[in-house]
Amino acid sequence: MIEDDLDYREYMVLLLQGENLENIDVVDTYIEAKQLLSVNKYNVVLIDVFINGYETGLALGKYVDDVCKIPFIYVTSTLNSKMLELMKDTHPVAVISKPVDPVTYVFNVKLAIYNKAKVSHTVQVLNDRIFLKRDGIYEKVYLNTIVYIESDHVYNYVYIVNGDKLLIRGRLSDFYENFPSRFLQISKKYVVNIKYIDHFDRMTITVNNKVLDVGRKFKQDVYSKLVSF
Repeated sequence: MIEDDLDYREYMVLLLQGENLENIDVVDTYIEAKQLLSVNKYNVVLIDVFINGYETGLALGKYVDDVCKIPFIYVTSTLNSKMLELMKDTHPVAVISKPVDPVTYVFNVKLAIYNKAKVSHTVQVLNDRIFLKRDGIYEKVYLNTIVYIESDHVYNYVYIVNGDKLLIRGRLSDFYENFPSRFLQISKKYVVNIKYIDHFDRMTITVNNKVLDVGRKFKQDVYSKLVSF
């Protein structure tokens, strides 16, 4: 939890502890939060939009979304169209307004934890295959048959070399974390199997004759990794 209002942070921690949610770390600056996130794994992060220091809670939200791949919730007393525009590109799972309503607050935290746990169990990975859970049944898919994966908000399309397309619910980052190094994330929307890359430059990658755009923030990292293979 990143919250610089002492009264609020004590109140919010007590509400979670009352629901048997323990192991809660609390800091009040961007730098302290990054230090904790670099050494600990969390189920969900609560971020006050306005925190102490030069960097804002929005900057931290962007960092959590881009680097940590952890669901996070903004807490703020400022809810308007301008704030929405600033928030939406950082992809929070929820926004809680101050003063905090106890029921809404606890519900959203629990829901974020539940959804993360659910997604993490929709993919089981072995050395050469994954088992994707669909309709209560785990379906075997060999990794070397996956060409690329496309994210569409809370859904992912898994494209198979034979032309099949599987639809799986969840965040792209949660799936990508389970995949071996032969898969490369090239944008917030796409993960590709290096085996099927036909050609690439700094702007696009072509897999099985499908041209995919490389995300602006991913260009340098993607290019350097592909050149080194």
